[in-house]
Amino acid sequence: LTWKRSTYWLSIRHEKEVPMRNSLIELIKKLNPVIDSIPREFDSPDKIEAQLHAKLPIEYRSFLEANKTTLKFDSIIGYTPIKPSPWASSKNGMQHLDMLYGLASAKNSLLNKLNTYTDRIPDGCLPIGDAGGGNQILLSTRPGDYGKVYFWNHEEEMNEKGDPATGNAGMYLAADSFVDFVERLSVEEDEDDLDDGLESITLRV
Repeated sequence: LTWKRSTYWLSIRHEKEVPMRNSLIELIKKLNPVIDSIPREFDSPDKIEAQLHAKLPIEYRSFLEANKTTLKFDSIIGYTPIKPSPWASSKNGMQHLDMLYGLASAKNSLLNKLNTYTDRIPDGCLPIGDAGGGNQILLSTRPGDYGKVYFWNHEEEMNEKGDPATGNAGMYLAADSFVDFVERLSVEEDEDDLDDGLESITLRV
């Protein structure tokens, strides 16, 4: 009985994953991505989960398994977040995305970025993309906001005293899920629409 139930659950899960994964791939294709580098080896989602001590959201894991490489964008990719950060355009509130990390064992892999930022970003969050200027796109695996996507402003990782910030410092809600985030992405023709927000950033040297 247990085996039958688990088999049935897996079949239902597979039926949900396939159309969702295909939909995500089609949305990404419209953004004209390019492969960051020719991969020789790949990390596994299980390895990412083991290091996070948490399960990846099903739609994000499904996307990784279908598209394992890190994707860069030659075009200007913009999105309107739920909560704009100081880097958002003053004209239309848009922010931009430079790269989506993948499983390929390379400089811009998910695992490498997780190792790089693990002591800088809030616990339970995974850097899944490069937002330019040292900023990251984070995916939460925490119980309270599981699956939500954030823009992380690296300028706020230190508090006014120069000590590491705590809690959700520097995090701005970009989307309610990875699917929601991808659906918000679009190719922008006017670069000026995405750089006005930089005027409000105070750089630390």
